[in-house]
Amino acid sequence: MAETVTSPFKTEGSGPIAKSSRILINQIQVLLRTSQIHDIGNVAFDRPVTNLIGALDGLFKTDTEFALRCRGEYLYIDDTRVRYDIEDMVSYELVSSIMKEKKIGSFNFQKPVSQDDLKKFAFALNSFVPPGPNQPEEEFNNILKERGIYSIWAGPLEEAEQIKLDDLADRRKMAKKTYFQAVSVTRGVMNSIKSEQPTHLKKVKRVIQGIVDIILGEEASLLGLTAIKDFDEYTYNHCVNVSILAMTIGQKLGLDKNMLTKLGIAALFHDIGKVDVPIEILNKPASFTEDEWTVVRKHPEMGVKAISKIRGLNELAASSMAVAFEHHIFYDLTGYPVTREKKMPNFFSRIVSISDQYDSMTSARVYARIPYSPDKALSLMMERSGVQLDPLLFKIFANIIGVYPIGTLVMLDTRELGLVFESNPNPEKLDRPKVILITDSSGKRVAGKTVDLSETGQAGGYRRSIIKALDPKKYRINLAEYFL
Repeated sequence: MAETVTSPFKTEGSGPIAKSSRILINQIQVLLRTSQIHDIGNVAFDRPVTNLIGALDGLFKTDTEFALRCRGEYLYIDDTRVRYDIEDMVSYELVSSIMKEKKIGSFNFQKPVSQDDLKKFAFALNSFVPPGPNQPEEEFNNILKERGIYSIWAGPLEEAEQIKLDDLADRRKMAKKTYFQAVSVTRGVMNSIKSEQPTHLKKVKRVIQGIVDIILGEEASLLGLTAIKDFDEYTYNHCVNVSILAMTIGQKLGLDKNMLTKLGIAALFHDIGKVDVPIEILNKPASFTEDEWTVVRKHPEMGVKAISKIRGLNELAASSMAVAFEHHIFYDLTGYPVTREKKMPNFFSRIVSISDQYDSMTSARVYARIPYSPDKALSLMMERSGVQLDPLLFKIFANIIGVYPIGTLVMLDTRELGLVFESNPNPEKLDRPKVILITDSSGKRVAGKTVDLSETGQAGGYRRSIIKALDPKKYRINLAEYFL
């Protein structure tokens, strides 16, 4: 069983240091892009270099030396994590993905840093190809010294970033155990409410906190489990899936552990009003009549009433009620329930609305037995962005899910078949996820080797590329074999 690791790192909030940290990351990204398309003497460098010098000066006020560090999915200034806003997301993820790609754990800056140092650093980093697994930062530092740069140097990836297969297996076991505990707890809560029995809210909080710990450590394992759709347990699986997807969005937004738990509980209870919808309606195999739809559309109001009866929610009650009531009210204020006052759904509700739509569309339900493929669902949701769905939050969700969402069966240009099990965090490489190979080029089943589609060969080209997405059912692929 994987241990829960308490992070020694702090989280940056607001203030001049936080602002300088975000500017630093943003302008490093701009500088790297500029160096890809312009010569070193081009005036296009003036603005990003000037902004970078300003950010460095702001950070040098507390010390003459600091490090921009990459640890997991986060960036830190020394030991303080840099939080980012929605508009900073692309820069943040691009810088962290480049550091991982180059196998560099930190960039250290020592006062004074000149404009020439920054320009030469950008060109050196863009052209740097790690020579192998052993100490690539030393090779990069030699390149910097050859170019006369002594105010910037690289540090190694932390040992924790050298992900070992046995550790990954432990994390997946823990994810599986936590996921099914969450399904069990959700079933118990809904049955208790339906029978008007006391609910065990401590179990709910405990299981959601367990999910938060996993998401903060290695979200891919849990996202893979959401791709497994259990038709008989749809309601309970759906609530857990929506909670996981919502918390994953929240994690990308930099929400702290307390807020993620709050969001996760609200998302878990989003459909709790359906306990009062007659079972013969919920389980009807044919399309609903207008009268039946009228009953089903009452579940948001029923959800508020159900949550009001749960003891121990305390400060969680308001956010849970809001999500239960608003998750079918769209971004353009249409949807249901219809209210007298047109008011934008709250932040949590808009996150849950996206998570709810995606999981519903990709699941087989009684009245919709043929689900959309993950990539098709994402494509349809993209059309709804700005109308039904918050466009900024959907953009974050799409970056998490990727062009080929987890659980998508793909054919590669090598004629191998693979299942997507982890998206690429680099927003420029969303079409290059990690996949589990399930057949070789001859169509023969293989033992689940994992490959990264962003890997390149000696000639510089990609080793494998996706040709198209396929329907797993046509190939009799059982996702549970690969994600459980």
